Amino acid sequence: MGREDIGVLYEMLSTERRRRALAVLTDAEEPLGREELARRIVARRRTADAGGVEPDGTRKTDIEISLGHIHLPKLESGGVVERTAEGKYDATPLGCDLRRAAQAFETSLDADAREIEGTASPTNRSDAVPASEADDGR
Repeated sequence: MGREDIGVLYEMLSTERRRRALAVLTDAEEPLGREELARRIVARRRTADAGGVEPDGTRKTDIEISLGHIHLPKLESGGVVERTAEGKYDATPLGCDLRRAAQAFETSLDADAREIEGTASPTNRSDAVPASEADDGR
């Protein structure tokens, strides 16, 4: 794989919306239409009071539009997803591999963040002694 190919793969994962779309498509049992894909993206991020709106205020219809005009064409041109004859979308084998790579990368970043948080401040550590119990030397 050349540098240009790696650049294309990075571009596929450069936005959270594409990463979420790829995650939903790789988990789906069958190809999904754009509306169903948007619904599932919202469902994954829904909080108790979201009601069809992502926590950041994005509506399902806005997601559906951005998927159709920006993200799915980009994923399709990169060979990560393909459109079926019925106009639905499915992850390609490359898309499944890319999702696994993204998951491994995110897991690594999460572990690094936990490690940094754990050493940056003793109050974040589970073995830290509350200030009220600390011996201040008096």
